[in-house]
Amino acid sequence: MAAARDINVQTSELTRICGRVREENTKIKGALDSCYTDINLLCDRWQSPGADKLRQRFNGVAEVYNDKYYASVENYCQYLDNTAKRLQGAESAIQAGANAKNF
Repeated sequence: MAAARDINVQTSELTRICGRVREENTKIKGALDSCYTDINLLCDRWQSPGADKLRQRFNGVAEVYNDKYYASVENYCQYLDNTAKRLQGAESAIQAGANAKNF
């Protein structure tokens, strides 16, 4: 297990990675929304028990993604962003304190 002294967090890197994760999450949501629209349009033209089942199952997947996965990823990114801001604030306070003491 790593000791606390072995942990090195670059707040700028943390923020950058959160941005990339958010971008990918948004792309996935956009693709899923596009598929959702296409499947529902297809079911307007293709009416059968198979089409109904396909739409029903896909809509279930879309709901789970939108309600759970997308929101969870966004909440985690928000947590990481807030952590980066707190770490940056702590680092600034430590630096200001060190400068004030003329170390």
